[in-house]
Amino acid sequence: MKIRPLALVALFAVGCARCTGTQAPADSMPNDSASSGDSTGANDSGAHDAAAPDAATAALTVTSSAFAEGASIPPAHANLNCGAGAANTSPALAWTGAPAGTRSFALIMDDPDAPGGTFTHWIAWNLPASTTMLPAGVTTTISSFVQGRNDFGEGGYGGPCPPAPTGEHRYVFRVYALSVESLSIPPNSSVAALRAALEGVVLAEGSLTGRYRQ
Repeated sequence: MKIRPLALVALFAVGCARCTGTQAPADSMPNDSASSGDSTGANDSGAHDAAAPDAATAALTVTSSAFAEGASIPPAHANLNCGAGAANTSPALAWTGAPAGTRSFALIMDDPDAPGGTFTHWIAWNLPASTTMLPAGVTTTISSFVQGRNDFGEGGYGGPCPPAPTGEHRYVFRVYALSVESLSIPPNSSVAALRAALEGVVLAEGSLTGRYRQ
């Protein structure tokens, strides 16, 4: 089949128009791709912030009038079975730096140096957002928040009492600022249940470490 000259001219014009539209130098292209890259980066950042607001940077400062960071815990706060002066009294704790949006707090105290692995001494949750301290001697009868089961198999606080041959142990008091008013786990729950309930709701956390040896 023969193509007439006029048809050839038309086809050539269409081809050149297409060529001109797709072969523009990269530097002269509209900022579509650059804008796309910027918006993707912004969206990624926004998604990260929305998924975990302040979680990467927010920190609470946790202190105690009973001992300083890294110092020895007084015997009064040790387990009743841990020698003279042991009274199994929880130490006073205080914290600052809760971010906006905090609706409650939770607490975990554990011993990462226990021979059989981390040993949990105290867990509590549903502390009201207005709480900034706990007095010494918290009992299991307190009704303003919920306490769980420690690894002694008891509710409430269980003081330190490391086996004498293992030397000095660290005891870490961690406080968590939460984005929810309450966690739906029952009293006497284990630390595993509490940790599962904390997933996705922690806005900030802080810790205080004390030491104890027999």
